[in-house]
Amino acid sequence: MTMINERDPRKTTVIAEDLRLLYEALILSRRNPDQFRRNYDQYIYKSQQLTEAMRKEYKIYTGESWAASKFDGWNGYTEVLKHLRNMTYHGTPLVLNVSILSVYPAVEFEIDQEPIEKFIIKNKYRILEKRSFIAFPFDKEPRHAINSFLKKQIPSKNSKDPDNYAYPLKEFITYKFQHQLVCDKVISALNLSGDLDAVKLLFHSYPILKK
Repeated sequence: MTMINERDPRKTTVIAEDLRLLYEALILSRRNPDQFRRNYDQYIYKSQQLTEAMRKEYKIYTGESWAASKFDGWNGYTEVLKHLRNMTYHGTPLVLNVSILSVYPAVEFEIDQEPIEKFIIKNKYRILEKRSFIAFPFDKEPRHAINSFLKKQIPSKNSKDPDNYAYPLKEFITYKFQHQLVCDKVISALNLSGDLDAVKLLFHSYPILKK
């Protein structure tokens, strides 16, 4: 059996720390599309590097072959991550679209063609999703769409009065994979009917890699 110099950290230890730092960086860089995309690209790569290092080190330390299939903790999101690794490795660059979830007061907008639902009024807020398709993946800030709406029942006759408009109370930034990355295998792995959320994939895959 190959001898290991215990003064040096194991490869898996180094890669696991890289993944932890990337996970934290991704959470903090959600408002910087360029930085988020680059960090996510590294996250995909490091997830593959981790499994390869595990396979080699397991053999060195135990003398037995390690098989990923013997670990029962994998889920649909780690399966998607594997497919994304294969696609990016074979030449498809990672490109993400910004999705902004905006929380508004539960008031009717001038553009509403139907009355808002009763549960929205009861909850006292309404949520709208605005998509910013990234024509240039190197943008440093999300490209916001219109974020204020004229109220259907305005309190003032002055059309420029700020009280006549509804503004978002909060905004949450997330990202969607572009369709060329969401292949049939990715769709079937999660039983998806729509877009794949990159942040949701991160939250559901990193705890498994850590484990």
